[in-house]
Amino acid sequence: RLYCMVDLCEQFFDKDYSDLYGYNGFVDSLRSQFSRLQDEIYLDNTGSSLHSETQLENITKQLNSSLYGNPHSANKSSQASSMYASKVRNMVLDMFGTTERDYTVIFTSGATGSLKLVGENFNWSEDSTFLYTNVNHNSVLGIREYAIQSGANFHAIDFDNFYNVTGDTGVELEFLQNDTLCDNLFCFP
Repeated sequence: RLYCMVDLCEQFFDKDYSDLYGYNGFVDSLRSQFSRLQDEIYLDNTGSSLHSETQLENITKQLNSSLYGNPHSANKSSQASSMYASKVRNMVLDMFGTTERDYTVIFTSGATGSLKLVGENFNWSEDSTFLYTNVNHNSVLGIREYAIQSGANFHAIDFDNFYNVTGDTGVELEFLQNDTLCDNLFCFP
């Protein structure tokens, strides 16, 4: 009986909403790119996203038909690597609506390496404040150690207080209100 009820509900749903379900076929096309999952549900996309079948096919084709070398050398294969790295850097800058005049795109092995670079190279001072939410990447806590070494302040805030920090509610956190001109860092997931 339950199965019949489900079939009946599905028929009504399809009749009224079939054009909206699955974002016009996008969800089904996405599923087809990860057929190896079968009935599995994979939720660790922020830590380790899975490659799609099309990505694997395209990169295999590219690697089998091209020669890429160390981008820090001067030979032809190295120039090909440098060209692609530069192209991707510009794509990232375009995505954020900026240019290499204002920002530098640095490729790292992942979030941990990126956060380490930020912590090591941030312009810390005793007047700086490092602010992070209590729901964050574990490596954010590593940045806190760099702040401590420099005598900077640090504060963990509740995730729900994010809008208070950004000023969207007109409320500012007391410890960010000072007259000293200094660099502060805020890490948000």
